Amino acid sequence: ELKSKSKLHISILNESLLCKQLIFVKKTQYGYEYLEGCVAELTEEFKVIVELDRPVNVLPSAIVIGSKLDSDISLNKCRIAFHGVMESFSSCLDDYFIYRVKEKFGSIDRVVSKGRLIGKGLGFVQKYLGMQVSVIKRNDFALVGFAVIDSLFGTSGKFNLTLKEILQDPSEAKYLDLQLRYGQRMFNSEINASFCIDNGGV
Repeated sequence: ELKSKSKLHISILNESLLCKQLIFVKKTQYGYEYLEGCVAELTEEFKVIVELDRPVNVLPSAIVIGSKLDSDISLNKCRIAFHGVMESFSSCLDDYFIYRVKEKFGSIDRVVSKGRLIGKGLGFVQKYLGMQVSVIKRNDFALVGFAVIDSLFGTSGKFNLTLKEILQDPSEAKYLDLQLRYGQRMFNSEINASFCIDNGGV
C-alpha cells in the first residue's frame, strides 16, 4: 500500500533519485482530486504526481519506475512499487490544480416557505455563499433535493437557502439535514480557495 506524500526512489531514463513526495490523484472536470493513496492490487489505472527533489532531464512518454530501494533485501520481496508512463511535466505543483474533497453537514433551523429555508451548522458560511447543498433524510441519507446558500442570516452562523425543488410537505423539514461537498485547493497559497462540487447528490 502506498500513501500520498510518501517518498520513493524514482528512476527516469538513466537517473535514479529520491522524490520529495508522491501525490495520488484522480482526473476530474475540476482538475486533479487528491487521493490518500492506492491499494496494493489495482483494479484500474491511477495517476500519481511525482515531485522530485531536484530537476532532471525527461522525455514525453518516458517510463517511470518507483522503488523502495531502502527496504530490507533479506525479506525476499520485490522492491518495485509501481511503474508508469510520463504524461506531462512542470516545475510547479500549482499548475495541476490539485484539490481535496471536503464534506460538511448542517441542519434546517426553520422553514420560511416551501421554497425557502434557514439553515445552520456549517461553520464559517461566508466562503460557501452561492454553493449548492444536498437536502437529505437524516436516517438513511436519501436525497430529497438541492438548495443554494444565498446569504447570511443574522450573525450566529445561520444562512438563507433557496430550494431548487419546493418541499411538498414543509413539516418534514425537521427530519432533513444538509450536506455540503466542496473542493479545497491544495499546494496553493490562495486564501479561501474553495469551490462547489456538483456531485449530483450524496
